[in-house]
Amino acid sequence: ISGDFDYDTYVPCDGVSVGKPANCPAECGEGDIGDDNLCKEKCDQGGCFFFYPHKDSEQTAEAQCFEDQEFTQAQTRIVQLSEDESRSILRDYQEEWLNMMADVDKDFKHLAVAYAADRSGEDIIQAAANQQVMLLIGSYVLMLLYMLFFFVLDLSELHLLKLKANPTVPKSTAVLCALVMLLLSTFGSLGLSSLLSANGVRWSAITLQVLPLLSLGLGVNDFFVVTTVFKGVMQDNPQGSPVEVLAKTMSIAGVSMTLTSISRTCAFLFAAITPIPTVSDFAIQMGICMVCNYLLAIIAFPCILALDMKHSASGIRDPLHCCCKDPPRAQVSRRRSQFFLSSKAATMFSKFYLSDQRMVFKIVALVLYLGFFILCIVGMTKLEDGLPTQDTIPRGTYLHDYVVWDADYYSSFNVMLVNRDLDFPNEMDAIFALEYQFITEGKYMQYTPNDDTTDVTGPLRYFEEFERAKYCGGALKDADVMWVYDELNAKDICSAYASEYLVDGMTCADVCQRLNEGCGWCEQEEIVFPQDDPGGAYKCTLNDAQSECRCYYRPFMKGDAFYDEFNHFLEVDGNFGAISRENSAMNSDGKLYSTISTTYTQNLTDLSRKLDHMRKGREITDASSVGRKEGGDHLTFPIDYQVYAPNEQYLHLEDIMYEVLCLTVFVVMIVMMPLMMHPLTHFLCILFTGFSLLEVYGMLYWLGLNANSIVMLNMVISVGVAVEFSVHVCRAFMLATGTRDERISQAVDEVGIPTMNGGVSTMLAVVFISASSFQYFVDYFCTMWVVIVIVCWVNGMVILPVVLSLVGPMPLLPEEVIQQVRERRSTIGDLSGNYVPTVPDSPDATSPLEERTHSNPLLKPLDVEKGAPASSVVRENPGI
Repeated sequence: ISGDFDYDTYVPCDGVSVGKPANCPAECGEGDIGDDNLCKEKCDQGGCFFFYPHKDSEQTAEAQCFEDQEFTQAQTRIVQLSEDESRSILRDYQEEWLNMMADVDKDFKHLAVAYAADRSGEDIIQAAANQQVMLLIGSYVLMLLYMLFFFVLDLSELHLLKLKANPTVPKSTAVLCALVMLLLSTFGSLGLSSLLSANGVRWSAITLQVLPLLSLGLGVNDFFVVTTVFKGVMQDNPQGSPVEVLAKTMSIAGVSMTLTSISRTCAFLFAAITPIPTVSDFAIQMGICMVCNYLLAIIAFPCILALDMKHSASGIRDPLHCCCKDPPRAQVSRRRSQFFLSSKAATMFSKFYLSDQRMVFKIVALVLYLGFFILCIVGMTKLEDGLPTQDTIPRGTYLHDYVVWDADYYSSFNVMLVNRDLDFPNEMDAIFALEYQFITEGKYMQYTPNDDTTDVTGPLRYFEEFERAKYCGGALKDADVMWVYDELNAKDICSAYASEYLVDGMTCADVCQRLNEGCGWCEQEEIVFPQDDPGGAYKCTLNDAQSECRCYYRPFMKGDAFYDEFNHFLEVDGNFGAISRENSAMNSDGKLYSTISTTYTQNLTDLSRKLDHMRKGREITDASSVGRKEGGDHLTFPIDYQVYAPNEQYLHLEDIMYEVLCLTVFVVMIVMMPLMMHPLTHFLCILFTGFSLLEVYGMLYWLGLNANSIVMLNMVISVGVAVEFSVHVCRAFMLATGTRDERISQAVDEVGIPTMNGGVSTMLAVVFISASSFQYFVDYFCTMWVVIVIVCWVNGMVILPVVLSLVGPMPLLPEEVIQQVRERRSTIGDLSGNYVPTVPDSPDATSPLEERTHSNPLLKPLDVEKGAPASSVVRENPGI
């Protein structure tokens, strides 16, 4: 340190400035520092001090820190570290810093402090994920209890503290095994998806905290379907072997499960084409999960039920029956024991279509639905885009406070203009013109004309200053330079330098003329033009009002010398050269390949302003000659990590969502075509799927939610959910007989129980997400999913049946065929002829399941002659 030491300021080693201690004598002068033991000892009593010198002294001395009578000279040591070791050091440092800030926050209660580090997001998300394990366990336990109540306990007559065991299949062990198999399938699918990590499919917070719950809700639906059919087949054929009952079950339930599983899988996989990485990765992971759950449904679930049936026939007692009272055998021999809530609900809806007031019910239902539909359409027109950053951070954390403050109090951001793969020497005019247009015509840009503030910074701007200074110093000659038009930094000479040029009554026109005559060039670096021809094409320009004089042209080296000069600038121009090295890149030939220029925004207070800025910025860069190359690649484009990166999705979100939804619905329509039995039911199923999508999307506005990438994912998933609730009732309607009202009553009675349980199980699976600390989990994976289930269920089980009862097509089989079969009291077998149920005596005794037996969907159109024996019909059409 050069100079005399200033004894008025002492800085101890802990960094806290203190006054001069009383026990440090005044006679301790510069010659005594480090030499006078008496002075040193007395000064040490006040602590360890650095002594600051006077800046105007030329004497050299050494500042020393004395502590415990020892002095350690500072040393610099260069240590070579790997990337992992460097990252570990950085993370440890940030951890210590965050701990220190937490202590500061505790010690200074009168101050409101918000802070964050690079690792904050990762740490907090990891902590929240650990808490999410309890929510996951709670969801599976709740689902287990619901399945036990539905399948194992006989709740047809519910009495408090008087539970009766249901002796039919499945038992509690089967239910538990099914749930465990579903859990294994879910995590098995996660294992398969992890194999795709090498191809860019990454896990996120959504993967571990949402996927297991959605997989549970959707996977249990298939178990409800196959178990409901299995119980019906077993009760209709009590003497059948497990193999026979299993084969008949899968011939009925397999088609529906296949159709809904294909619909869901297609929905997820088509959502994967979105350019938003998190959504695309999650969609692929859910698609794999749906495939695993489908294989589980058609392979493992039937086997579990068959084994349970075998154990039941062998007299093995279910563990849960030890705690419950068995009902008399006669009470359950031919009765289907169902969960009383879903059974009563399904029966209530089915009776509406046979009551005397059925037309009033239909009119009221359609009128209410029309009002709800209009409300949703209005909501669609008002829905806004966005996902507030604070909603993606767990509530009650220091990072959440930091993000909230950042959003509330800061609205200025740095936006980078990236130039790449350009012929820089020949395109500098276009680059500078684009920068000027970007900050003057762009929305919410900082632009300060005639001010010393630089509105665009970066390697090219620093290089321009470097070249201008060399030209003014005579290091560059006119023959070696090209002149680039730069309107951005061309200040008005008359206003910027009035005190220097507007003297002796000179006007602005006089100043401009004098400059163009070569007087005073380069006296200010902003005033530069060719030395050999000051009055030529690159002269300063006077405006029409003769009130402003500007010099627009800047010198750069020509041709390949431009690249050599730029590399020289990077090496010799100190700080600006170092900054420019970090914001530029070279190609393999050592020539400049890309640069980053920084511009500054202001007043970006909300998403709508950010989107306006982004749209205008893209429009300006795309229209520039350096914006795109002929092949379509962007050569110059704006980007940053606070405005563009997180909000780019909203520029094209609706277009992408409509494209993906239309493609998904089209594929589902093709898949459903051979299984829906009639074009009209096929059309109605697709129509109400579309209605469900519109209603769910419109309801978001009334729930206070916004459109974003997660909404797009959920909308695509809604296709599968809507199809699942619609396809079952359409198929059951086509397989029923009688009038339209009778057929829809039979259909609702038959499919109402499993579809209602499917909806309830899905909501139970996601209800625990409401306890998540992530607000967007609560909003978009709990609230929105409840809306999806309710809307799709109402459309599929209330409104669609009303429409079918009014305009539904004729049944699949002619009535005379069914009547002939009943009159002949014939038997009907499957393709193998092993399963032989008994045809009931009267239509009233025919169960919905038996009607499905009589009308296999694979049956070809029959040309039945009047009076033809039923046995011949069966022999010639074994598909019945």
